This record gives sequence, C-alpha cells and structure tokens, in this order.
Amino acid sequence: MKTNVKTDAEAKEIDHYTQSEIECVDYLWDNMPFESFVGGLEWNIKKYLHRWRYKENPVKDLRKARDYLNVLIDVSEGESPKFGEWK
Repeated sequence: MKTNVKTDAEAKEIDHYTQSEIECVDYLWDNMPFESFVGGLEWNIKKYLHRWRYKENPVKDLRKARDYLNVLIDVSEGESPKFGEWK
C-alpha cells in the first residue's frame, strides 16, 4: 500500500495546489469542450471505483468517486459543476 498519500490539509500546503487563483477543475470547465470535460469526469469516477479496495483509506477514494459523480450529474442536468468537498 502507498504510504505517501496526502491528507486534504497536507495537499493544500503543496505549492502546485495553491499557485493559481483558479482551481484547475474550474479552468478545465471553462476551457474544454463539454464532451471532453464529461469524459474526464467519467475517467476519474472509474479510476477511484477501481482502486478503492486496495487503499489504506478506501472511503476516501469512494468519496472522490462520489464527488466526480455528483459533478457529472450537475453538468448532465445543465448546471455548472459544483465540486462539493473540494472547496
């Protein structure tokens, strides 16, 4: 199992997470075709559902999959993405 997994608090302290005034996901939403953005969401949902069983904190990956799924539902209903636990 990986031992270098960062907590959310640790991740926010990493420079590349705080260098920009805009979140990467917001930038992608504003600058990608809809189908490409949706494909990225689907890819991440599948990734987290595939590997959650093998993680030290499996619920964390299930929550990430849920967050991506919630965003997919939002944009599929014509709403702007809302990134739940990420903000």
